[in-house]
Amino acid sequence: MTCENLLEKLNGLHRAEVLPLVGLLVELADRILERPDNASLRKVESNQGTGRTLLQSEAGLFALEAMGFEKVGVGQFLRQDADLTKLSRVKEILVKFQKSESNQENPFRLLLEPCAEIDQQCNPPIRPIVLPPVTFLFQHHTQHFFARIERIFHQCLRYESPELLARARQLVPVIELELAAQSRFRVLQKQSKLNQVELPVSIQEMLILELLRWFKEDFFTWVDSPLCENCQGESTFSHMATDPNLNAYTKRVEMHRCSQCHHLSPFPRYEDLNILLETRRGRCGEWANVFTLFCYCMGWDARIVFDETDHVWTEVYSIGQKRWLHCDACENICDQPEIYECGWNKKVSYVLAYSVDEVQDVTWRYSCQHKEAMTRRKYCSEEALIQVLMDLSRRRQECRSAHRRRYLIKRLALELADMLTERKPGDSQGQGRQSGGIAWRLARGEIEGNFSWNIDPIVFKNNVAVLKYCAAEDEYRLFNGPTLERTVKVWAKGCYHIDHVFRKEEKDWKMVYLARTENAPNGRVSWLFTFPPKSPKQLATVTVLINGALYETGNIQVLLSSDDLTENIPIGAKGHLTERFRGRNELKLEATLSGGKGDAAWQHAQLFRQALSSCESPFIITFTFY
Repeated sequence: MTCENLLEKLNGLHRAEVLPLVGLLVELADRILERPDNASLRKVESNQGTGRTLLQSEAGLFALEAMGFEKVGVGQFLRQDADLTKLSRVKEILVKFQKSESNQENPFRLLLEPCAEIDQQCNPPIRPIVLPPVTFLFQHHTQHFFARIERIFHQCLRYESPELLARARQLVPVIELELAAQSRFRVLQKQSKLNQVELPVSIQEMLILELLRWFKEDFFTWVDSPLCENCQGESTFSHMATDPNLNAYTKRVEMHRCSQCHHLSPFPRYEDLNILLETRRGRCGEWANVFTLFCYCMGWDARIVFDETDHVWTEVYSIGQKRWLHCDACENICDQPEIYECGWNKKVSYVLAYSVDEVQDVTWRYSCQHKEAMTRRKYCSEEALIQVLMDLSRRRQECRSAHRRRYLIKRLALELADMLTERKPGDSQGQGRQSGGIAWRLARGEIEGNFSWNIDPIVFKNNVAVLKYCAAEDEYRLFNGPTLERTVKVWAKGCYHIDHVFRKEEKDWKMVYLARTENAPNGRVSWLFTFPPKSPKQLATVTVLINGALYETGNIQVLLSSDDLTENIPIGAKGHLTERFRGRNELKLEATLSGGKGDAAWQHAQLFRQALSSCESPFIITFTFY
């Protein structure tokens, strides 16, 4: 394999694909050249993040072959006695390719030019991106609708900025997410074998789920109204700002009036990604914009999706399933496209998906009632809309390689065929897509099949076993007398079943708790405990201490059960002792979160609420044996 062949392959990819790929190859070569005696660095395996990206790309495989790698099983390996001259030569060419790509004249060059005025004022520098001007393609009464489509389509070019992608990659904890995804994938593999079903997903889908979780729980913050900048009191929207000083970096600045001191605090609605990576807060538009960027920096094809009934989310293309996956970062939900129409009662009309390559009408993926949706589409004729989208996509793709254009045409054909079938309302909200099968629903925690605590009484001294969970430290600890027998980090990894429940950290109030996901009427979480049936020691008593916080009409119901026997466990500071489960070999403890009022109803039932600085355990379960 010659280097000329490799360059030809790289030139066949578009910039958003080629630069991350080349970066991975250069990094791989550097590691091997720095530590040539380390055999583990010479392996490229499909179950690793870097390996997966390289092995799924034809250009990546070409580069590995040019470096001297050989196919071994499902991966590639560079032999210990291989000549590293080839590796060094390929690396030199890749580095030159990187520099030429970064400096070459780009038809969208304006995207990459920073604003010097803002750059001088900010420390660290925030570099807003200048977009190409909107050109009006169609001159008639619906021009404003088409102009908005073109403006959003142009904004997607930001996702191709090498500088922006590099900055985003520095913020994503890729190794941490990959380890969590691999753990989730192994559980899924085990459950698919137990249920005797074919595994329909790949590690990419698991990584998407982990990225969604991290983004919502750790990175971005939702803001309805900002706290008053004068007294930190609550505020409500008053009006839109007209002061040019406030509107320096965005055309939309909301003014919110404090309910206590009546001070007006500005809340800018930024669209610039460099600024949003600094502020890390906003509503669905800001959330979807930044999450889509992160998907691009992970090397995935992604689209930002705008719904005319006022919501924004992301779609990520699944390589394994060969279809677009709906991803709502605000809700931490994946592959539930019917939730808006059937769960939120939205009257879907126009839903458009924008990427660096194309703009598509995907309304039919998000509607279970195509005929009704058609009656609400009054902005323009269907023929005119199709023509606009085709023209915009065609003009953008003119600068793509022939190989990329053929790929996009094939992918679009599959997508259009998929949207021809009207979805059923039963496929919505809590269940998502039924086509994913049992394993895909397992991956989202929608059916049982995760962790169980296997407790052998013979092991425990003084016939007592104590399990404690601290929400602040997010860790379970199983005690054998004063001795720590076992720890399990991350609350979900110690649960048997999770249904629309997540761990919420309030950075401003410095509190943490489990709550149900927004817009879910109920959330459930359970723990399973098993004891050896033929052990000389048997279960005698169970004491459960489980704390929570309730607001408005929020409710938490806790049940301890074994086969046909159940008992209600009260929420409170004192432990509840019961002897009713004496001699049982299996116990399940389940908490159901429900109730509440208004948009924040999901927060009105909080399990294990405690301060982030606390080291106490709001959940303790004690078993005694005889």
